[in-house]
Amino acid sequence: MDAALSRRGWASLSGATPPLLFAAGVWLLLQVAALAGGISPVGQGLLIDTDSYMKLVRIESLLHTRDWFDSGIARSNAPFGETLHWTRLFDVIVILGAGLLRPFMELREAVFWAGAFVSPLLNLALIFALVWAARPLLAKLSIEALAVAAVLTVAQPSIFSYSLPGRADHHVLLMLLFVLLVGMVLHALRGGPDERLDLRRCAFAGAIAGLGVWASVELLLAAAAAGVALGVAWVLEGRRWLRINLAYAAGFVASTGIALPIERAPSDLLTIESDRISVMQLAAAAALLAVWIAIAAASRFIALSGRPVLRLAGAGFAAGLTGALLLAAFPNFLSGPIGAVDPIIRAIWFDKVGEMQPLWPRNGDGAAALLKQLGIGLAALPFLAWLLLKERRDPAFAARLGALVVVAAILPVALAHQRFAPYAEMLLGMALADLLRRAFERASAAARPVSRAAWRVLPAVAVFLGPVMIGAKLDTNAAMADTSPAGPTCSIKELAPFLNAFAADGGRRPLTILAMIDIGPELLYRTPHRVIGTPYHRNTAGIRDSYAGLASAEPEARRILAARQVDLVLLCPKTDKNFYLGEGGDSLYSRLLRGDVPGWLAPVPLRDPPLESTFRIFRVVRP
Repeated sequence: MDAALSRRGWASLSGATPPLLFAAGVWLLLQVAALAGGISPVGQGLLIDTDSYMKLVRIESLLHTRDWFDSGIARSNAPFGETLHWTRLFDVIVILGAGLLRPFMELREAVFWAGAFVSPLLNLALIFALVWAARPLLAKLSIEALAVAAVLTVAQPSIFSYSLPGRADHHVLLMLLFVLLVGMVLHALRGGPDERLDLRRCAFAGAIAGLGVWASVELLLAAAAAGVALGVAWVLEGRRWLRINLAYAAGFVASTGIALPIERAPSDLLTIESDRISVMQLAAAAALLAVWIAIAAASRFIALSGRPVLRLAGAGFAAGLTGALLLAAFPNFLSGPIGAVDPIIRAIWFDKVGEMQPLWPRNGDGAAALLKQLGIGLAALPFLAWLLLKERRDPAFAARLGALVVVAAILPVALAHQRFAPYAEMLLGMALADLLRRAFERASAAARPVSRAAWRVLPAVAVFLGPVMIGAKLDTNAAMADTSPAGPTCSIKELAPFLNAFAADGGRRPLTILAMIDIGPELLYRTPHRVIGTPYHRNTAGIRDSYAGLASAEPEARRILAARQVDLVLLCPKTDKNFYLGEGGDSLYSRLLRGDVPGWLAPVPLRDPPLESTFRIFRVVRP
């Protein structure tokens, strides 16, 4: 970081307040527009997706049982129960928010509203984090350019869709931790006269990496990419970067080591899991530390200063050996969280999940998705490459190179799975801040008002909004998409009062409901009943039986329903037809849809025209 900036800090930066207020104002405008325009259904008491409901079910369970280490949902995967892979960090944030609201409303209502608005509030924090994190990439400071780049970045569809009111999910938390991690590393790479400051930054970066892995093991990729960026700095320059890499790895190990016993019970500390923080992720952090300890020890006997090739060979040997030992101890390490998905449910469910689809432009619709999800890369990557080639002596060179290293790690994964697109978008948006700075300087130098306005508006529109608009124009599916404010056309909220009044054995026990897996979480949230399937990879048996119970013909369908002790079969043809109809006309679902009801099922009259036009319910007749 520039010496002047290090001395004065953000608080004394001339003219910083108006651009930051502008950023906050745009954030507020976007959120209000989402509410007023019906993009977010939270005003109707609805959340946006299945994960949001399941998060609140999990949080309410924690508040009821007070069992921190219990990740199970007893009413899911009935009658056996389901164990989720999510961790407690996000739950704590929502519970703290609910605590602030508790004096004004009942606990359940406070949890709902805290969950509904946690993502927008984290999104505001994300904007300011982007302003700070992108600073090292600019040749000269421009808070105006940083603020504009930040708000235009979070307005990208891949990011904003996760930031809407009613999204009670941890995605924006992960984005915020990612930006803080990368920002710390970029500030250290920009450097300054105080090496101790860079050591502290990288120790904090390692601590944030561990916090991110606790929030979700998805951020293990970002932690590794940040470590590689710092490693490249050592290969190129040697000297102080050895200590800085040691600081990063030590912070990573310490943070992960602290998070592990917080998240897991003492009896569970040695459990190895790829989809949730475990001893395997701690071992990965320790492996990184071991690499740098080995390099530090070797440096005492081998003169590595001034020899980048020798440093590269040494780092490669240490990393390769340590990686081989890590894979020997944990053979499934490289499979990541996806490795925990059972092949049985891939074709049924996982391979159809939208956010896990690739962004490779295989056809016109694929090109549209690529432009909407990663379009700013069309300008950012060439611009970043041009800066690295043309401005090698600029103080921002090392930070830009580090950003390119992280982009190189994140971008292929984003192209393979849309879920990772926000991380690539944020990195690329940060890189474009310097392009805006140059345009704004041109605007200040322009004599005519029209020229000044053009230099301020057109570059931002072209590089940030242009690809999104072109992608929307190319998207042939956009006109057919469901844009109703309530999201899914099957309103479980409207059906819930009927289900809540309908109980088995005279009200002595809850019902077990067989329905499409995407309906399961909201049924758990709005009723006391049990469900079979939910859209989470650990519920392999529940997903399989929710599908096979309706997609199979008799007698297999009846056998599954009997084994699961099903009381009600719930259909919503507007959303689940495509999920079940692939198995042909003999399936139980097809028969029920055309009115061919077997004798062991009985239609349940809803006596409400809107509900009857949407749902079909059948009661299992027992002898």
